[in-house]
Amino acid sequence: MKKTIIAVISILLVSVMLFSCGEKEVSYRNGVDLAALSAELEKNISKASNLGDGSEDFIEFFLDLDSSLFTSSVVRTPTGALSIDEYAVFEAKDDESASKIAEALDKYLAGRKEAWDGRYNASEKPKLDNAKTFRYGEYAGYVILSASESSAFLSSLDKGLRN
Repeated sequence: MKKTIIAVISILLVSVMLFSCGEKEVSYRNGVDLAALSAELEKNISKASNLGDGSEDFIEFFLDLDSSLFTSSVVRTPTGALSIDEYAVFEAKDDESASKIAEALDKYLAGRKEAWDGRYNASEKPKLDNAKTFRYGEYAGYVILSASESSAFLSSLDKGLRN
């Protein structure tokens, strides 16, 4: 009798574990007002970052992105020399474009890491070490922020883009 009860409980536990592990399909909205969302996201970033709008030249030259790949974007870069905080979010035209954007941003971050001059504001280096690209559906981007700011930023972004 005890063996039967233990077997039934074991089967139930295994079943619960198997069925609870499945991921739910996540979908993201198209046409999100990235400027408005950006204002909300920046509440998670220190005011000392002194973020300003990244120019079209920055997008084309430094990020190596053709504007034909995305329908909207928000790019925020530091306006002062004390912080390296920056981020960008692009709404790609389609899935293939999102992949191309993510690839270009990976290259950008790799270049930033390779070019880092250790004599420059060493306290900012962990932000660059923590830098990452992200992809939520047809949205792609990157963050160069502290670990805690990056986590809060990406969590808020994910929530803001979901259906």
